[in-house]
Amino acid sequence: MVLIEVFLLFLSLLLCIISSYTDIAYGEIKNRLLLCFLLTGFVLILLYYGVFARDLLPIFLLNFLVSSILSFFLFYSNSFAGGDSKLIITLSLLYPAGMYLT
Repeated sequence: MVLIEVFLLFLSLLLCIISSYTDIAYGEIKNRLLLCFLLTGFVLILLYYGVFARDLLPIFLLNFLVSSILSFFLFYSNSFAGGDSKLIITLSLLYPAGMYLT
């Protein structure tokens, strides 16, 4: 379980570094980048919440719901761009729920 959490955190950190670079250099966060990280992390997410952390699934879903609503609100209030909102949603999926309380 800890190994999966480390991989998810590594994916999150790597996504933040790459998307920061592309956002500064080109002014956009590529959808293909977000999709690649989401698909890579999706297997780990299924394994993490399906096998090891079933009790954390409601907390994870609540966090994902709040993050998504906040992202949509910031996007439709013209505070965030679309790529930033999608980045928040992707990062909220990749962040393991076991780390919420620690």
